[in-house]
Amino acid sequence: MGISELRQAGYVDEAKPEKAGALDRELVKGGALSARDAGLARHVQRHCDASLERVLIAEGLVDEEEILEAHARLLRSRRLRQEELVSLPALELDIEPHTLLNYAILPVTDRDGEPALVCGEVRNLSDALAHFPNDLRRARLLVAPRGEVLRRITAVYRKPLAKAAATRVPASESCRVWSAYKQRRIGFLLSLITLICAAAIHAPHLTLSLFMG
Repeated sequence: MGISELRQAGYVDEAKPEKAGALDRELVKGGALSARDAGLARHVQRHCDASLERVLIAEGLVDEEEILEAHARLLRSRRLRQEELVSLPALELDIEPHTLLNYAILPVTDRDGEPALVCGEVRNLSDALAHFPNDLRRARLLVAPRGEVLRRITAVYRKPLAKAAATRVPASESCRVWSAYKQRRIGFLLSLITLICAAAIHAPHLTLSLFMG
């Protein structure tokens, strides 16, 4: 049941306001979301496999820009526009690009020369920080849309990502060779079936005992 149906049914979230998360409290405080809709969104989120952000956006209660601005205020940081995101040089670290893509996070040098982390997925931030050196875990956090962060990571790490994509497992371990031996596999299966049938005809009791264990 969505928020519109809950409204029509007159549902009231019984959870206490202090149980609200930092994000929905900030959205209510900023006027982007009513306290009642925040409670309804929490109720929906508790009964589905989705983050509160996705519930709020899917229900049309707030848009991505309002979510980003709320995160920026909570982090006491700023929301990056695409032009600024592209202009900030990426930091060279010994971290797999796929890890950065997985968490939508990119280490950069900010406009004042200090290191920073651009986040496109704030809710998984604690897990993402575990992959960074200690000094960067305390770096300032910047916020940008997930899609823009992913595109920037892809652009910065184009060569290693392309190399990783081109890496192929040995032929003997790859499913690519399965079709090459199709006729051989069919012949083997037919021979095995023929052998079982012959055994069942000539020694039915022995064959049955073998299959029955």
